[in-house]
Amino acid sequence: MQRKPKNDVLTSVEKYEICKRRMLRTFISEFQKTSDSKKAYDKAKGIIKKFKDSKIITNDKQITGLYGELTYFYNFFQEQELTAEMAIGYKADFRGKIQNRPAAIDVTTNPFFKDTEEHYAKIPGKLQSGWDYYIGVVDLKNIKSKLYPLLLPLCRDDNIGFFVLVYDDQGPSAQNLYGEGSDLQYIIKYNPYCGGDEFDAIEEVVSTYNYVLGRPERVIQDIREYYTMDMDLEDITPEIERSIEKDIEAHFNDIASFFRKLSGLTISAIVDISTEVVGYKDNIEEVTKQFWVHPHQYVRQKIGQPGEIMDYNIAAYVHDYF
Repeated sequence: MQRKPKNDVLTSVEKYEICKRRMLRTFISEFQKTSDSKKAYDKAKGIIKKFKDSKIITNDKQITGLYGELTYFYNFFQEQELTAEMAIGYKADFRGKIQNRPAAIDVTTNPFFKDTEEHYAKIPGKLQSGWDYYIGVVDLKNIKSKLYPLLLPLCRDDNIGFFVLVYDDQGPSAQNLYGEGSDLQYIIKYNPYCGGDEFDAIEEVVSTYNYVLGRPERVIQDIREYYTMDMDLEDITPEIERSIEKDIEAHFNDIASFFRKLSGLTISAIVDISTEVVGYKDNIEEVTKQFWVHPHQYVRQKIGQPGEIMDYNIAAYVHDYF
């Protein structure tokens, strides 16, 4: 895969969101005029085709994702009162109502989700905000959709695992573009409850990418410096701190959403190697630190919170897989 700088990755997300808004606006407008949902569906598909033909969006997986979201919307927009607003605390594909409760729905066309009994466990529960959380699985060939609770992968002994996005680098190339950069990312199937050591916790590397991204610590530092440059400590108000935290959260939401669209998998955490002082001040170790964790209550109970050190130092051990 061709390397792309961070700004291009985020621009890809923005282009995706623009196409999504236009296709949904077209669907709703056509339905309001004709009351014909199939006609509205077909006209909205034309928006995706325009973005593809004009090469505004060139990634086939993102295009498939757009068709998947449109198909889900077509199937459930009235029944679930769907909107494309961001779910609280997480960039889900749709907000709506299911069983008369507020719900956030992520849409996937990943074929692995079709055989949920063999590959995945269904995890009921809510987002940290209290919203119910669902996965909408779309079969584009049959224009059908099915709703599930959160689906997490099963590991070798049928314990529940997680898909984790790991930041890494292959050398000085990323360092030259960003003071501290990542030019290698991989999604691993992480099974911390299968027993054994760090190697046993990593069942497989699912996919590998070569985007050039700012390392999480550096991104956080840059966002903070943007807001506080030339300011004295006492001038940093609670409002400024909230803006900083909001921008940091938005950045990692975008990254999680971007790689979720590329892989079709639910990303449970984003991790990176961080240097931490352990014990005495000169005792420095590299540890796997979490910078984003899915807001589903079950995931955070099992994996932890952003900012925490993971039990297994994934990033330090996974190098042996390459």
